[in-house]
Amino acid sequence: MTQATKYAPPTYPPPKTPLLKSLSPSANYQIDLELLAHQGWTSLPIRDSVSDPLYSAFSELFSASAQFFSLPEDERLKYRITPRGDFQQSEEGYSHVPGEKSMITLRKTETTPSEFELRAKAEAAWRASGDVMRDMLIAIEESLGMAPGALVRTADAQLALPQEGAKNVATLMRMFRYERPPATAEPESRIVAESHKDLGLLSLVVGHSPGLECWNAAGECWVSCEDASRGQLNATVLVGQTLAKFTNWRYAAGRHRVFVHPGLSPQESNEAAPDALTNPAFRFSLVHALRAHLPVLVSHTDFETAVTGAYAPAAQFIDTPVLDIYRAISNAHWNVNITVEERRRQERALHERALKGAAGKDDAGAANGSDIKESSGVSLRLSKFKTLFRRKQESVAI
Repeated sequence: MTQATKYAPPTYPPPKTPLLKSLSPSANYQIDLELLAHQGWTSLPIRDSVSDPLYSAFSELFSASAQFFSLPEDERLKYRITPRGDFQQSEEGYSHVPGEKSMITLRKTETTPSEFELRAKAEAAWRASGDVMRDMLIAIEESLGMAPGALVRTADAQLALPQEGAKNVATLMRMFRYERPPATAEPESRIVAESHKDLGLLSLVVGHSPGLECWNAAGECWVSCEDASRGQLNATVLVGQTLAKFTNWRYAAGRHRVFVHPGLSPQESNEAAPDALTNPAFRFSLVHALRAHLPVLVSHTDFETAVTGAYAPAAQFIDTPVLDIYRAISNAHWNVNITVEERRRQERALHERALKGAAGKDDAGAANGSDIKESSGVSLRLSKFKTLFRRKQESVAI
């Protein structure tokens, strides 16, 4: 063997300290937590069977969501919620990004449409996927040697779709209908959700047809997360930025984007499709983003173990409300689910703040509340924390 011989690198490097478990204990789905920790995403082996809790619940919800998006626009707009204060249009209710997607974000029963039994079907899917992600959080706790409940306690208040009057709801379920570019003599695929990482703990993305792409850290390239040969539902689990923070970055946040491939025009597809869900002009997707409950107080010592390693001083936090952590993350990123013009405005604002930070002004501005509207009680303890998320400007799903 010559000196020039090259060995194929492993699919992912070994961790600094071995994870305590490599497989989740869930009876329904076995996943490689080592792989999830390294790249921030993994496919979930959903089965095309009514015995599979996700397949059954999400199949029903896909059908109802496709019917909802087939309603006239003025009917869908009844579920639009007018933004107020820091609230962004994508955060709850119906919204449309021209040329990319229509979506409706569900946070509680009272703002969930009742047409096509959508409310009942959303409740069933929320519970099914909430149970799966709770099992995964338990497995992640065990893999890192955390105390039982260290992660689960931050989210267990929202494992079912919150009822009317619920407050401080962070977890959400989002239904998407992406617009495919029309097939032409030289058809081109296009990005309808820019590269981003999710905000929360875990996200379960279920696609009815391929389109989700995830970043392969080992190969430094984009790969399809969904199997086109299946012809059925594909499920992908993504680590969010909050979970990355709570695990001292032993679990990386998963970078991903959405591509759609050419299809028929809406006019042509109305004749070609036997039902709304198989309409070739669109791609349908459902996302359940499990997030920590906003009022919960967390400290880095809740999560620090021999496996996570010690938090660097600048990354430490004591008795910090989850709300403040979310604000620190979201205000250091631009939102991928708003109009292109608004995205670019947010991106420019982040760039300008970064330039001010380089001049030594940014931390003072953050401490004075000039870059985010902080809740009462927020103090200088977060100024360093917010700076951590500004080091690399990125987009986030809000």
